[in-house]
Amino acid sequence: MALLAAALSDCRSVQPSRGATAAPPASRGLECQTQRVTGTLVPIRVCTLKEQRDQIRQSTRDARDFLNRQVIPACAGIAGL
Repeated sequence: MALLAAALSDCRSVQPSRGATAAPPASRGLECQTQRVTGTLVPIRVCTLKEQRDQIRQSTRDARDFLNRQVIPACAGIAGL
């Protein structure tokens, strides 16, 4: 019991170093949103980093560009196409 009290008293006396403070989440690019999945009533919290959001945007652009480059052939049997 005395050992536990000594350990707890040591923890209380430790001061955090000024250089070891973590940056706030917003400065690290962390962004959180609540999203509701289709068919559910309970929203969930989704947090992403800036790098993740940039990758999502890039993959969305790639998919859009791929679909826009598709050639739609004329249907056989239709005159004028």
